[in-house]
Amino acid sequence: MSLSDHEQQQLDDLERSFYHSEADEKRPAHTLPTRAAVLLGILLVLVAIGLLILSVIVKMLLVGVLALLVMAGGAVLMSTPRDRISGAARSAHPGRTTAGSASRSRRSFADVMRDRWQRRQS
Repeated sequence: MSLSDHEQQQLDDLERSFYHSEADEKRPAHTLPTRAAVLLGILLVLVAIGLLILSVIVKMLLVGVLALLVMAGGAVLMSTPRDRISGAARSAHPGRTTAGSASRSRRSFADVMRDRWQRRQS
């Protein structure tokens, strides 16, 4: 079923506003956690599971509460965006950049999807 001229114009306007939305322009480029933070978080969660099992075996509530706190800390560490982690490191060491961040330029997910969409349209 084809669209009328008015509907086609509305669709074009929607697509243009989608490509030029402010949300895409203001989104931080690095919103994923670092690999080291994810691995450390997984390690903390595994240690916490072990502590939780130990607390059941020894029947000590304090060890169980400690295990849950460690598990929550690991989960928070795994889900903390890269901006917050690197921002804290930058404020601790002003003027110092890491070799990886200086040499690597990553594109955001939205940019990759936009490029794919434009390739399909042409």
